[in-house]
Amino acid sequence: MRSTQLAPVVGEDEGEEDSVGGEVEGEEPVVVAAVLLGAASLLVGPWAGPACEQAARAPASAPARTSAAGRRRGRRGTRRPYATRPGAPTARGRPGWQHRGVPAPLEDLPPALRPAVRRLASACRDEERVLAAWLGGSLARGHGDAWSDVDLHLAVTDASRFDPLAWAGGVLPLVLADPIPGVRGGYVLLTQDGLHVDVVLHPGEERPAPGEPVRTLLDRRGLLADTPGRLEAPGPPRLPAQEVRLFLYLMYAAVAAVHRGEVEALAHGASVMRDELLVSLMLAEGGRDGGSGKRLAARLTAEQREALAALPPVGVDQAGLLTALEALAGEYLARGRRLAARCASGWPESLEAMVLARWADQLGLRPAVRPS
Repeated sequence: MRSTQLAPVVGEDEGEEDSVGGEVEGEEPVVVAAVLLGAASLLVGPWAGPACEQAARAPASAPARTSAAGRRRGRRGTRRPYATRPGAPTARGRPGWQHRGVPAPLEDLPPALRPAVRRLASACRDEERVLAAWLGGSLARGHGDAWSDVDLHLAVTDASRFDPLAWAGGVLPLVLADPIPGVRGGYVLLTQDGLHVDVVLHPGEERPAPGEPVRTLLDRRGLLADTPGRLEAPGPPRLPAQEVRLFLYLMYAAVAAVHRGEVEALAHGASVMRDELLVSLMLAEGGRDGGSGKRLAARLTAEQREALAALPPVGVDQAGLLTALEALAGEYLARGRRLAARCASGWPESLEAMVLARWADQLGLRPAVRPS
């Protein structure tokens, strides 16, 4: 799960950082970087957010009390730019119950998740240090199902003194409570009944950045509004040129791994080449960005899914790995060449020729690149 970026109430901020500082030692830094990026997307991708809600609902008939001056400022956009009034339709088509701490209805959430979310929401309401709480991820977008994790964001008065693990442990029976690598203020929780909850802690002055999905559960200051977030709109096909060069570099580096007998490194590299780079190339064919592998099937065409299924599995022995790599390279290079021609983009002919010659000479592999 990517970490949710935030924007402060006044000014701008770069939001959460998912980078890891320092240098990585080794002979092939690009390979190490690719492996780290692949691992990060698999580990952090599913862990990116959280969700909490209020249980008691304020009377729906209570009108909002706003002065004439405040209404004029609100129309000019200088006060509560993202707040909505109770009952107003939101981007998700639900009434804006989040106004001034009024709890959001949860009937549209998957039934399996409702009890836990209601307990978390009630605990948020009862904890005075929690100024705002909202759901992110698929539950905020309206795509959640019984297998979704609960992405819970908490904006608190003093993040340095608030212990989210102790707080959550008093609400749900936890069997796992650990920090999320690379996500500042992020924690992954698992309950005894198998529920996955991610909690991300924010300073009280921060709110979700524009475009991030938000399902408001508590908003004591009236600064939030429900939104499904920025929806993916496929653009024109594009060739991910840097990723093509990285794929060819990983093909080159595979030769050394084979001669050194580093089967584990070879298997990891093959997985990155398939699950990260080939899938990203397929998405680029349809003008889509890469990103998390969650819910990937809906973003790939039937032909693309069939092509992935037809590839030999990445095995654990060298002979099986070489067979998988040969088929994988043929599939990637054929698609890449076709996409480059379709987009009128350049293709790294000299790099590809060197790598293919090296494979033929050192490994006896000659990928069968299908004609365009």
